[in-house]
Amino acid sequence: MMSSAGGENREAMPLLPVSASQKRPVKITEDKEYWEDDFDEDKVLFSDGKRRGTSLIFNDAFILILEYLQYFGLIASLAARWPWPADWLAFSRYEVLINIDIWEFVKLGSNVTYKNAHAYFTPSVSMSLNYWTICLAWAIVFFILLASYIVLYVILMYKKHPFMLVRVAHLQRVYIVIMQLICLPIGLAAAKLFHTADKNAVDIDNTMEAYSSDHWVMLAPSLLLAVMMYILFPIWLIAKTQKEILSKSSERHEAYLQLKETEYVQGLDVLYIISSFHLFSSFKRVGAHYRAVSHMLKLVILVIYAALFQQISIQALLLTIAFSILTIAYMIIRPFRIGMFNFVLCFNFFCLTANCLVGTMQTNFDSYTLRSPWFTPTYLLYIHIVINGVWLFSSVVFVSILVINHFCTNKCQPLWPTMSSSGMSKLNPDTRRYMRAILRARHILEKSLQIPPIFAPAHELARQIQIINAFCREAEYLQDPIHDTLWDLLDELIDAHSRIAPKSLFAESVKDSIRFTAAELMKMMPMFVRRLAQREYDFILMNPMKRRMLLKMYCLGTCLCSVLVRTLSIHE
Repeated sequence: MMSSAGGENREAMPLLPVSASQKRPVKITEDKEYWEDDFDEDKVLFSDGKRRGTSLIFNDAFILILEYLQYFGLIASLAARWPWPADWLAFSRYEVLINIDIWEFVKLGSNVTYKNAHAYFTPSVSMSLNYWTICLAWAIVFFILLASYIVLYVILMYKKHPFMLVRVAHLQRVYIVIMQLICLPIGLAAAKLFHTADKNAVDIDNTMEAYSSDHWVMLAPSLLLAVMMYILFPIWLIAKTQKEILSKSSERHEAYLQLKETEYVQGLDVLYIISSFHLFSSFKRVGAHYRAVSHMLKLVILVIYAALFQQISIQALLLTIAFSILTIAYMIIRPFRIGMFNFVLCFNFFCLTANCLVGTMQTNFDSYTLRSPWFTPTYLLYIHIVINGVWLFSSVVFVSILVINHFCTNKCQPLWPTMSSSGMSKLNPDTRRYMRAILRARHILEKSLQIPPIFAPAHELARQIQIINAFCREAEYLQDPIHDTLWDLLDELIDAHSRIAPKSLFAESVKDSIRFTAAELMKMMPMFVRRLAQREYDFILMNPMKRRMLLKMYCLGTCLCSVLVRTLSIHE
């Protein structure tokens, strides 16, 4: 891991394994040591980390757009009974496929199974599809996901891989994203079991009496699923997130996030991935539990969807109220760290509110009581086209901005907040000093652990121990949340120093002349290593024993010649 004397760039080995497309380690600094006076510190502390980035911009954008489409698909399945104009429903039937709602897609696709009338019930016998088959398919999917997670988790724990915690964290991250994506579709499929039609019959199977013993056999697994997915899972997310939040201050929370992200990008620490910072690193302190809360709010929407199937006016009104409250709440809270995402979030729920509001007004009239021309199918079609056309245009602009910003890295200001020289000026001065000291000490610590102990800079470790110890006392007195990180780092520095100091040529107990000789030797080490590698290549066909004997004879000859020359010079 030594730097070349010729000014070549030095490469840092990552703490985590990289993928096949990322085999090259990240170049983080030039041929300068961390303890040299003219070392450019910012090039190390704020180096580019694209290969191990922490940005969740495209992940969050995808989830925001998908959630809107899923909510719209849910509304479209209800709007068949409000009803929306037939021409608009003919288009909206494809939206229900976002929720994998095959039942509604088949129902809306034929004049035999659906009539565009107020509060119309579709006879289950007219459907060519058996809904219990759909329920069985969802049950199999859920069982496969649950079983595969348990099996993979047990395998990872059994193998005891050096990166076991990292791999478990990656596994959890994948399944958390999957749960976010399927919670509404699978909840929608379960909620249809609660729908009742005329004559107290189950809507999806008119031959079954509502809430009979046979019906409850089907409802019981749905209730268990609701408890697991919409109560226990969000509680686990909240507990996992709360454990990593150290401060109620928004500014200190932002500083802590940027510090941990920078340490992970630089390969100095893996706490970011192990502690699942991706759950809350997209959000401000006030919105740290956004993912868990939004998961619970989907249960509220599904309860309205399931319980008020026959009371379409109340159902549409409650959905309008729910989405409008969420719109106002998100406008006040603004949970995302990136302002653009807050606008998109609020605008999404505003469009959902507008769609539900139109439906609410429709449910209060039928073809006989309608008085206003604005609620005729032609005008309603134009209203829906305007609402959703504006949403589509804004989403295209939103995604275009993200793509342009991603590929225009040299001229555009990064959207994702990172720890940079310009960005740190917005933080508290004390927090700024602590963060720079932590990164500086971590770089020196990693440098010391990567090179042979005999050449490790024990004197720099000792100096960093004194600095971090002083900052620990100061941060604890000021009640800065970074002080926990400082104490952890101090323990690591002390442990490394106790192992390196007895062997290092730079220890405080070593004479200055030996330190000077070691420093000069370190300058020659890169050339020496390259020469040895070239020698191994030149003698690759030679017997290993003969190769070693030649090296020993060469070294002895060099030493004897130097001694002889020195003796002759003394005599002369």
